[in-house]
Amino acid sequence: IIQDRPTIPYKRDEVHSLPLKRKLTPAGISTSLTEKLSPIEVRAGLSLATVTGELKVADNKYSIQALPSITGKKRLRSADDLLRIKPENYTWGSLNVDDFIQKISLEGITDAKPKEDVLIQVEDSSTHIICEGDQKLRLRLRDILLQCLNKF
Repeated sequence: IIQDRPTIPYKRDEVHSLPLKRKLTPAGISTSLTEKLSPIEVRAGLSLATVTGELKVADNKYSIQALPSITGKKRLRSADDLLRIKPENYTWGSLNVDDFIQKISLEGITDAKPKEDVLIQVEDSSTHIICEGDQKLRLRLRDILLQCLNKF
């Protein structure tokens, strides 16, 4: 195998910045999708709306179309149908760390490493809950974390 890029070694739970170039490209939104938008005022002068649609690319032109309706089917049969389901709500904003600590303390967790194979890591722009074996604990921590974030 001939490589033109150097291999980037990594270990478990490491975060790497990849050398990718970003560029902005305009994308049009279909009128049927814009009619469904319902902006919510987050603070004075700033409104927010979510867009759930299908990105269509043709001749390097991007457009966002409304998702086709899946009503009328008795069952969801394919992975594509599951991907078309709109989420109940979206989380946004920064984590209120004091609120998070208070809520996990009420659950009996007082340390960032409650068990040997569990680690809770809170940073400015990200939160990681690493839980190896205890799925119940991971789900409890996830639910507590979601309670501390803003939703719309």
